[in-house]
Amino acid sequence: MSDLIGTIFHDRYEILEVLGSGGTSVVYKAKDTILNRLVTIKILRKQADADAKFLQRFRNEAQAVAKLSHPNIVSIYDVAFSGDLNYLVMEYVEGCSLKEYLDKYAPLPVDQALAIFQQLLQALQHAHENNVIHRDIKPHNILLDTKQNVRVTDFGLAVNAGDLAREAGGSDIMGSVYYMSPEQIKGETVSAATDIYSAGVVLYEMLCGCRPFTGETAEEIARQHLKGSCKPPHKINPAVSTELSSFVIKALRRDKELRFTSAAQMLGELRAIQNKGRRVPIKPLTLDVLPGVKTEPGRTEPPEEERKVVVKRHVTLPEQPRKKMKFFRDGKPTSVFYITLIGVLLVLTLFGSLASILSALTSGSEEIEVKSYIGMQLDEAQTSLENDGLKATVKYAYSAEYANNMVIQQSINPGQHVKAGRFIELTVSQGSQTFTMPSIKDMTLSQAKVTLSKYNVTIEATEVVDESVAAGNIISQSPEEGAEVAAGAVITVTVSQGKEIAVPDLRGRTEEDAMVYLVLQGLTVGEITREESTAYAAGLVCAQSLAAGDTVLEGSPINLVISSGPGPQSKTARLTYTLPSGQDVTYHLIIEITDANGTRQEYSAVHRGGETIVRDVEVSGGGTVKVYLDGDVVYSQDVTA
Repeated sequence: MSDLIGTIFHDRYEILEVLGSGGTSVVYKAKDTILNRLVTIKILRKQADADAKFLQRFRNEAQAVAKLSHPNIVSIYDVAFSGDLNYLVMEYVEGCSLKEYLDKYAPLPVDQALAIFQQLLQALQHAHENNVIHRDIKPHNILLDTKQNVRVTDFGLAVNAGDLAREAGGSDIMGSVYYMSPEQIKGETVSAATDIYSAGVVLYEMLCGCRPFTGETAEEIARQHLKGSCKPPHKINPAVSTELSSFVIKALRRDKELRFTSAAQMLGELRAIQNKGRRVPIKPLTLDVLPGVKTEPGRTEPPEEERKVVVKRHVTLPEQPRKKMKFFRDGKPTSVFYITLIGVLLVLTLFGSLASILSALTSGSEEIEVKSYIGMQLDEAQTSLENDGLKATVKYAYSAEYANNMVIQQSINPGQHVKAGRFIELTVSQGSQTFTMPSIKDMTLSQAKVTLSKYNVTIEATEVVDESVAAGNIISQSPEEGAEVAAGAVITVTVSQGKEIAVPDLRGRTEEDAMVYLVLQGLTVGEITREESTAYAAGLVCAQSLAAGDTVLEGSPINLVISSGPGPQSKTARLTYTLPSGQDVTYHLIIEITDANGTRQEYSAVHRGGETIVRDVEVSGGGTVKVYLDGDVVYSQDVTA
């Protein structure tokens, strides 16, 4: 796509230069000739256009960022999804990525690192409040402008929090394994805590100049995320306070329940740590004189006021004779008479009300069997209800099955018994409403239901295996996009079950190795049980629910059985090997054993030619002993159990 440079893209954008490229897309710097501003254009490569999974990620990015509006998140100006060309037009950020900046200047000064990190937290908080989980927070996706203002970008792996149940399979593990949370590696449901963990790794790298977990392979790094522990930042960089170091370690807790509950909480605690470090100790004020002592010539403190003592005395008053209540005095009614009269009237009124209620309850105790009013005209149904001693409320809805003004639903099913006078809600047809069918391909079922919810349609789905479409996404639809469809119609879709994956042989691996390997292969860990085994040492996988080589759908769970011992019996084998002759020649000799405990190096040393090596080796449950000379296998011996 380098031939686009210097051209006017889509009659509007002048392509200036390539900013970067990857396996799926090319990113250009361009000028918007209408608004006279610089923009970034991300164009999906043609070979990726045909891959529904990459196309879905591309759409995810547009949909996720379209929901967000924040100064620390890159804005999207324009999008296009078509069979020929898919692209995003985004805000152009003059500067570099945090990855490029760290490559030059890491570790960063503490204040600078925290200033960048606070902006990252503000961006994440805004995204999380809008139910968007980024899932791929790393320095590569954090841009810094010339004033070190942060812009978070690349929401291609973002997911709506409402769709997380579908994502829990973990079959689509992307992003850099250096920044992945334990729950992503294990294929569990992601949440805001996932982004918090990845952000914690980014802060660790800014403060320390290195990542908390490293390794030679993706499996090794993933295993450290699951089981390893990292060195506290203050032990790597003395400029980091112990409080800040504890803050970082809390973000990197393997158990997401022990991390910060939100980016907002992180931001609050971080500011408290910063404010604590900036406090200036204040010396206590010391008075050289006492109150009441002369402090200036001719001036003294005012004397204390005289204290007055109040003595309380108890006085016993003579008991007054009780007055008898009188209803009449001098032949006239007293206030007692009127109060009593009002009380009697209230009691009589109360009894009357209770009698009326009881009468109403007993008279309405008759139960009526509800009929079916579906298919009747509204006035006919209302008359029938009234004749049955019931009442009706009405709401309207479009229907492709029932003509206008006909009852299509009722709130209480036919055959049920209700009290007389009960209200029954009738749903009445407004006739058939038509709409233009949108494209729901590459959507999940839940997304399609939301898109079509206002048309009151029913979606019927059939699942098939499809390696080109991500599991859970719609492959095809009927009616097709653009067709005129009646509201209330049935929409049929075909949903991908994902691709089929060959089950690996996990026997002999540790529990942690097996778990990481399964997830990286696109499968998940199912139920884990333990049982005694004489074939495998304690802690190793001794059985699995599906045999190696069987094919299963992407994201399928594999149950594991872990050996609790005692493991295989060891057998001692004596190895005798004579090196090729020649006293002036030296060889690097290695003895390697492969048995029930895996493959390990038993012996390594340099010997002169002609020497004879005699060595006893322990082999568990049978295996193979090999001898290497300068890296070449020169001897192999099988040892039976």
